[in-house]
Formats: sequence, C-alpha cells, structure tokens
Amino acid sequence: MKKITIAIDGGAWTGKWTTAKWVATTLWYTYVDTGAMYRAATVWLRNEGLLRASEAQIAAKIHTLRISFWKEDQEWLIFLCWEDITHEIRLPEINEHVARISAFLTLRNYLRAQQRELAQWWWVVMDWRDMWSVVVPNAELKVFLHCSFKERAKRRQAEMRAKGIEISLEIVEKNL
Repeated sequence: MKKITIAIDGGAWTGKWTTAKWVATTLWYTYVDTGAMYRAATVWLRNEGLLRASEAQIAAKIHTLRISFWKEDQEWLIFLCWEDITHEIRLPEINEHVARISAFLTLRNYLRAQQRELAQWWWVVMDWRDMWSVVVPNAELKVFLHCSFKERAKRRQAEMRAKGIEISLEIVEKNL
C-alpha cells in the first residue's frame, strides 16, 4: 500500500481529534495530535514563567522546547522535556491560554517544522487548524470538519465534566 498523508482540519471541537484517531487506528497509521503540541507548548511557557511572553521572548527560548509522543496500550501520551503531561495539557488553565499562545508565529513555525518532518517520514493522520492549507498542503487526503458553535461548546463542556471538571457553558464559549 502506498504511503499517504491524511490531514484533517476544522474549528475547535468539530470532531477532528475523534475522527483522526479513528482513521489512524483503522488504517494502522500514526496519529499526530498537533493540537496537543500547542497545548504542550502552553504548559512549557507556563512552566518557564512566560505565559504573558512577547514574540521576541518566545523566540529567544524556543530552542529549549522538547515535545514527544509515546503510545502506551491504546493511549498516546505526550511528553514535555521527557515529563508526561498528557492530562495536564487539558486543564482549564491551559485551555484559557492555548489559543493566544498558538498565534505566535515563532511557535507556529517551530511546531510546523516538526509536523512536516513527521509527515515526511511516517504514515500519518494529522489534525488541527491550518493542517492541510499550511502544514501539509500536499497531503493526498484532506478533510475539513464543521459544526455549529453551540454544539462545539456543548461537546467541550461534556468532555470537561467527564473528567470531573465543572465548568459553565458560558466559560466554555468564551474559551472557544
């Protein structure tokens, strides 16, 4: 079978993650959770005391950012400088900052380079915004998912509640 890159794009909570994981598992491909990479970078900036950093401050430290994935049983774990932060990246305090952090061009370019390298060498399914338009524009299969804003907020709230985190729909909508 020929190796192809599969890119799944769309807004937050449209089903990219669920769809990408299912496709990767079904095809025996590697799932690259690129959104988790941005969340890990947000944890890294928080740990470095740089949550309110400028582009220049991030650029000066970006070379110390180390993100890696490891599959254990059926779950993908994410590591920041060799520390498991799989559950930490989904905390509300990280959610509050990830959108702003992911807008920094220095960080985006750094992570995009890593994502492109993964796509070059592995049979991958990748998801996140800008995936097939910017990160892997030559992907052989491109999928764009969409659903209503209210539905996206309800999905996020349900996920948080399932993890024991009570959060109002209004706060979820603000974070989206």
